[in-house]
Amino acid sequence: MKRQHILLFLTPLLLISCHNAESARNQVRDKADHIIINGTVSYIQLEGGFYAINSTDGKKYDPRNLPQSFQKDGLKVRLQAKTLENAAGFHMYGTIIHIIEITEAAQ
Repeated sequence: MKRQHILLFLTPLLLISCHNAESARNQVRDKADHIIINGTVSYIQLEGGFYAINSTDGKKYDPRNLPQSFQKDGLKVRLQAKTLENAAGFHMYGTIIHIIEITEAAQ
């Protein structure tokens, strides 16, 4: 009976420590996965309308978290983002991204 109590106590600790180790590895890997984008914010009139980013190299991005202060059609921006590979969206417009940092670029 004592052995079962010890196992019941140790099992969650073991699972938590494994999860924390995986999270730490993901945080390091995530920084390497960041991309830098220079582009223009565009208002796209599809699906009720949304803001996207068209990069200077012709790629299209669908940001999940574009701050309201940057939601201006034609605004030139520079941003650091992470692509959300497994994310699904209904805009069907470019790569879905999560913005890490964004600044207004020189016009």
